Amino acid sequence: MTTSLKEAIVAAFTGVAYPGDDCLTVYLAAGHDYDETFQLLRGKSWQEFPAAEFITGDTPIPDLSPEAFHYYMPALLLASIDASFDRSGDVASSLIFHLSPSSAKQTEGEFPYDCTETYNRRMALFSEGQRAVMIRVLEDYLARGWANQERIAETVEYLFHPQRLKEPNP
Repeated sequence: MTTSLKEAIVAAFTGVAYPGDDCLTVYLAAGHDYDETFQLLRGKSWQEFPAAEFITGDTPIPDLSPEAFHYYMPALLLASIDASFDRSGDVASSLIFHLSPSSAKQTEGEFPYDCTETYNRRMALFSEGQRAVMIRVLEDYLARGWANQERIAETVEYLFHPQRLKEPNP
């Protein structure tokens, strides 16, 4: 892991506030007793993020509210580039998918879905500096051979020019 990239991630997300327990997941408070992601993250700062437990959860990133996705992004980015973390590839793969605009909407196949609104809400929370460091991490994935050039290029284009893409997967 490049120290400068790690420092850039931390610096880019400095000052992002914990979203509060009620804004950790997309589920209603009434279900928090059964909400695995809520139970795992409740009260935890991003520095305390339990990456291994999180990434092995049922639907870890989709369970996060847009605010929690934003708040825990530095922990996810750091875990994904940490050579000593045996699940770094799993975290990277999940981030590649959930940051890609084409992943927000699937109109074909057995289980079509449209998460465009959620995707746009999530992505709107990232500042220009945060987007820039996310691009650096995506480029690191590409250099490691962990990602498809086309998918990374699409995501980088979106992160550079989010206003151009009102609806993912045009």
